[in-house]
Amino acid sequence: VIFLGGSINELSEKCKKLRIFAGRDLLLCADVEEGIGQRFDGGTHLPPPMSIGIIYKKNPNMACKLAEQYGKCIAFQSIQCGLNWVLAPVCDINNNPRNPVINMRAWGEDPNTVSELACAFQKGLKSYGVLSCLKHFPGHGDTTLDSHLGLPIISRKLDELNDYELLPFKKAILNGADSVMTAHLLLSEIDPYLPSTLSPKILYNLLRMEIGFDGLIVTDALLMKAISTKYDSGKASALAFSAGADIIMMPSDPDEAIDAIAAELISGNIPLSKLENSLNRRRNALLKSSKFRRHKD
Repeated sequence: VIFLGGSINELSEKCKKLRIFAGRDLLLCADVEEGIGQRFDGGTHLPPPMSIGIIYKKNPNMACKLAEQYGKCIAFQSIQCGLNWVLAPVCDINNNPRNPVINMRAWGEDPNTVSELACAFQKGLKSYGVLSCLKHFPGHGDTTLDSHLGLPIISRKLDELNDYELLPFKKAILNGADSVMTAHLLLSEIDPYLPSTLSPKILYNLLRMEIGFDGLIVTDALLMKAISTKYDSGKASALAFSAGADIIMMPSDPDEAIDAIAAELISGNIPLSKLENSLNRRRNALLKSSKFRRHKD
């Protein structure tokens, strides 16, 4: 479940009720890159990550400590409100000054700054057992179009991505990332036909096989125009799941999305083993978080 607004008290009540209704633990998340107060009244709203990136240029050690505290602050307040999964850190490198959607959300403008600060932030999250989410794979920094409004096209070859955009993701994965969120981009040199979110070449070949990530892969919201202008909820959801996504985030019609995936599984177009693998990843993520909370209690 993803939460988008209200007060911290309302959020806390909703999380409690959903767990009671389900009779078990759930993945309860929010897009709170800059603190709980970014989305929920009564929480702390922190300065944008880029502000710590500026500090990093003069004092890397201090910046890393601040980034870790930044993560701890968000994690502590998330736990207090009932959340166990934060859709952060942003691992995009803001190397294009005309970028309309990443800009101040990024930790910096070069791979090393972003890698170090994103990992420090993730360490802060993990100190409270809150699950992390690296985004937006394979990198949304070098775009001039907002994927909420249209489909950005990036012409970098795989070697160029490996030398630049992918470095923060790789480092954070080595440091125990729990999940990775896809970017709605068309990487014309790798898959000229399908956006990253729907592409087996990006999600399975690159992220799973080449980089070796075995945590949860979650799509960015499928109702964003980069996807929804060309694909309906059912088609987009089935393609994303077939490509390697474990969690389908915010299709405009959830019933249509579920029916489409179920139909592909029943027909055998998508093997049941893919569903079982996704369920196991989800189970493992929940177990990791709930074990930590029980230990702390």
